[in-house]
Amino acid sequence: MMNTRNEDDSNVVRLDRANERMRDAFLRWQCRIRQISMRSHEGRPTGGMAPIASPIPGSAPGSGPRPVSGLAPDSGPSPTPSPGPSSGPAPGSTQGAGPIVRIVTVLCKRPEYSATMEFRHMARRTHDPAQRREDALKFLAERYYQTPREFSDTLTASFPPDSATAATLLAHRECRLDFEQFNQRYRVSCTVRRLSRNNPLREATFWHNLLFNPRLPVDCTILGFEPDWPRSDSEPPVD
Repeated sequence: MMNTRNEDDSNVVRLDRANERMRDAFLRWQCRIRQISMRSHEGRPTGGMAPIASPIPGSAPGSGPRPVSGLAPDSGPSPTPSPGPSSGPAPGSTQGAGPIVRIVTVLCKRPEYSATMEFRHMARRTHDPAQRREDALKFLAERYYQTPREFSDTLTASFPPDSATAATLLAHRECRLDFEQFNQRYRVSCTVRRLSRNNPLREATFWHNLLFNPRLPVDCTILGFEPDWPRSDSEPPVD
């Protein structure tokens, strides 16, 4: 048995070996696809980085899941996909517990391995968005994703301050993130929470995303998605 999460990752979760293997395989896969994106695709989010988020049936407060068909998609300020506020409706149903939106997630290092200082330094060193992006791509493409064990399994995503999508995800409290890339799929059940200003994962997410999206608002909403590995699965299964 092994303890994971410190919240800041502060909820303690005990995983059996099968779930540890799934978590570790997921983190290795995430590091691999993100490194490839930084090295070969200018950091553009792929299906493995931008999952479809679906409320888990029965997780909303009150009598049942809240319909989300009336959600206006959050508008992203960048003309090309970037790790800024998540935007755009997902393909498929938008009723009840169906897929509601594709969100761009960030994989953050655990606080003891944090690179937030480096992200902040790159963001403050220049006001030129192109230079910021170039510096970020170089930093992230080199060795940043080399050691999966340094990363938290809590994924994060940023949204505009008044995001209806973020409000709906928070109201449901639980969602499923559906990742797919390279013939590998993970369906990860998560608890959704708003990250506080002093949360190290929020800080890391904000400065990371600012490098790619110079119009990211300071008061953006940043959510954390804490996996419930016993309720998650992969295809093909993890050995």
